[in-house]
Amino acid sequence: DPDKLTVLHNFVDTSKYQVTAGHDDYLLYFGRIEKLKGLATLVRAVAKTGHRLVIAGDGGWRNEMAAMIADAPNITYAGFQSGGQLSRLIQNARAVVAPSEWYENCPMSVIEAKSYGRPVVAANIGGIPELVRHDIDGFLFEPGDTGDLARQLDAVHNIDHAEFSLAARADAEARFSGDNYLRSLMRVYASVAEFAAGQPEPQLAQVR
Repeated sequence: DPDKLTVLHNFVDTSKYQVTAGHDDYLLYFGRIEKLKGLATLVRAVAKTGHRLVIAGDGGWRNEMAAMIADAPNITYAGFQSGGQLSRLIQNARAVVAPSEWYENCPMSVIEAKSYGRPVVAANIGGIPELVRHDIDGFLFEPGDTGDLARQLDAVHNIDHAEFSLAARADAEARFSGDNYLRSLMRVYASVAEFAAGQPEPQLAQVR
């Protein structure tokens, strides 16, 4: 019954994410280096467009990815990044790309990117389309479709970046902040308590 379902998205402390004006004109993928994350599709799409791409992360598909980008001067592999180095990579990106080809639930990379005010180009699969508002704070494309991804990468290069950045940050604060999560969780608890209060006392079976 849909009326009995409630969604609580992941959350971050948005106050710790600083939005910077402008960008350094590169796209960023950060996360696990696995084929199911759509990296092959992303590399092929970037090859079509010529846009700059930085890839950060590590995983079991690293060697195959390295071979794919060996002759691509517009693609840089930054290796595993964390802490301040990763933060700066996200803050200075034109946009973050989440090209996953498996059913993501609520990827933190998308929420973190929006908290930094970065537009997100993301696959229309699993829970991702709940997080990205197409043509408002990012763009959605069909997973595994190189041509569609290339079109959306072109689109993100033709937006009012400041407008998309503000929209991304505002949505992160409205829907993915810790305060919002707490309010939503308390509403769930309250509804469960109200339901339980209206139920009859359980009848205990007599033991003979």
